Amino acid sequence: MKKLSYIFMLGLTVATFSMTSCSDDAYDSKYTDPSKTSTVTCDKLMTGILIEATTGNGRYGLASYWRLFTFDTQFIGRLCDVYGYTGSKDAYAGLAESYNNNRWNAFYQMLSQYKLMQETFNNEDATNQAKDKVYLDCATVWVYDQLQQMVDLWGNIPYSQACTVQLTGNVAEGYPAYDKAEDIYTMMMDDLLKVAAELNSIELGSDVQAAFTKADFLTKGNPKVWANYASGLCARIALRCSTQGSLANKGQEVLRQLFNGSYPMVTGHEDELVVNLGTVTGDFNLQTGGAFGLRDGWESWSHACNTASQAMLDAMNANSDNEDPRLQVIYARNNTFDGLYHGKSPFEKTVEQSALSDSTTWYACLDSTTFSRNDHYMDMKMSAAEVDLMHAEAVARGIVSGNAKELFVKGVIESIDYYYTMNAASTFGTPKEKPSDEAIQAYAESQWDDANPIKCIATQYWLHMGVGNVVQSLMNVRRTGYPELTFVDWTPQHPDCPVPIDRLKYPESEVQNNKANLIAELQANFGGEDSNYKPIFWALPSKGWFKTINEP
Repeated sequence: MKKLSYIFMLGLTVATFSMTSCSDDAYDSKYTDPSKTSTVTCDKLMTGILIEATTGNGRYGLASYWRLFTFDTQFIGRLCDVYGYTGSKDAYAGLAESYNNNRWNAFYQMLSQYKLMQETFNNEDATNQAKDKVYLDCATVWVYDQLQQMVDLWGNIPYSQACTVQLTGNVAEGYPAYDKAEDIYTMMMDDLLKVAAELNSIELGSDVQAAFTKADFLTKGNPKVWANYASGLCARIALRCSTQGSLANKGQEVLRQLFNGSYPMVTGHEDELVVNLGTVTGDFNLQTGGAFGLRDGWESWSHACNTASQAMLDAMNANSDNEDPRLQVIYARNNTFDGLYHGKSPFEKTVEQSALSDSTTWYACLDSTTFSRNDHYMDMKMSAAEVDLMHAEAVARGIVSGNAKELFVKGVIESIDYYYTMNAASTFGTPKEKPSDEAIQAYAESQWDDANPIKCIATQYWLHMGVGNVVQSLMNVRRTGYPELTFVDWTPQHPDCPVPIDRLKYPESEVQNNKANLIAELQANFGGEDSNYKPIFWALPSKGWFKTINEP
């Protein structure tokens, strides 16, 4: 019975899933709830796909209480030292298995709607397909963003055969085999190139535009922003492939296509896809106070979810005469002793960290105006800073032509502006005064290193994406080895997970419900036993992207 339930979980209709994910009054008043309609259409399915990844049990598409304060801060953020944490033998193991299982299941709940959308579109006549192409293209971009993260976290996963029972009615053939990570990456790059071009040139009739504006609560019906998102996501995927592994040549060729000027691309803040999450009156209602709000999550538990890491502070030149302009809007000094910024470090003894954490007056924490009490906290889906830093790396590696330093400086300046914009939008506290343009320019230029451009570019990428997009921060460190991070090796105390992991083990639900295909995958690629220490094709060698020390 469990197996049958699982198959239908991967293939249920949009109505079933929406009953748990579309009950928020903010959505019901604006968007048609797919669970309350018998008509399956592409516009309703697009809304369902977006909602599935942003509310209810599938809270991973955008930053949410669930994602931020379980998966991000307590697990992934530790693996790339973005969030400070108290050292322990369980530091790299994450939370309970149920959290990884939730991440896995949430993706397939969303994917079931996307597969139904594809089927619905394919069965339409040419006239309706012309009207509905914008919905399918935008949904593809959104799903592929999540799909890349799933592959980066687990490696090979079921995709092409997943979520098909609702379409075929064939339960016997509904247990999905695993797709190779390389095949999924290839598909995403090829599809996103097409989607970016289509969205950039698409012309919507007034009736379609009105419906699209209602269905698309992220951009309010702006296909150009989606086109920029598609190109940026494709660049993220291609850059991931381009430096090593079996798809290096493919990734480099896609980067050349994207940055040759013929594709839409984020070039400034006006082109970004940034979503206002913190407002208490908007669609997402991430309250800054009360249960399950930003303030509650970031400020509770003796600052366990918002303490600075020393690695981040060092990269921002804290306590020097050339401090990063972002420092004062990302972190707040949280001590009464020496007026300096202090972060948690692997070189500290655990007992000392615990005592200092309990005092709550030593370690720097995320700035409350910018983050925990900000009614306008922003989630960066695709930012100008990220695109320019990716472009800078492609130039620095000789993949595309251009001036790597100029792109790097522009990216750093845009990142600084991003965080000051978020700080200024807050209704709590007094926004910090932004330094002069000349001072910001000088700082950005000071961070460039002709002797090692990849190191400085990757470090700035890690800083910019860090707090709000830790999955991308981790993956970029795994690909480049920068910044050079140090972790305690807990081998004697935790032999199974002693250092930062390369991947997640497949969740228990997969063991129970797709066992035959899981066994085949483990036998083919893991010697029959699942492991946290097998790098994906684009990553640096296992345990080779960081340094280790013994317990202090």
